[in-house]
Amino acid sequence: MTEPPETGPSPVTPIRVAIADDNATMRATLDRVLSTSPVFEIAFTAEDPEALTGELTANAVDVLVLDLRFGDAWGLDLLPRIRALPDAPVVVVYSAIANPAVAAEVGQAGVFRLIEKGAPLEELRRAITDAARSRSAC
Repeated sequence: MTEPPETGPSPVTPIRVAIADDNATMRATLDRVLSTSPVFEIAFTAEDPEALTGELTANAVDVLVLDLRFGDAWGLDLLPRIRALPDAPVVVVYSAIANPAVAAEVGQAGVFRLIEKGAPLEELRRAITDAARSRSAC
């Protein structure tokens, strides 16, 4: 006898997220906050550009949450390397630096969205979800 098909909502594939921030507390906080939702799966966190590029080479992710001040690097300077990877993620910048000049630079760099640290975390969640949707629409 065959089993009847399951009814109800189908499982949703979580959005694979990478968190790149040189601040260990921020990485841990974002990991903890985003992991509480079944919508997000934290693929990895990275504390410096070398760790980030190594992890991105080994692990495909849908969205990268990137700090602008990333160790000794300016986060936007990493974008060419990130975009050169096969299946490159959509980038959401999450930074304490969010003045109009920086916002313009982030926009020109092709970042999906800039979220200021200190904004409600729901804004970051929404940006990640929207970024993942934009990726799947391409």
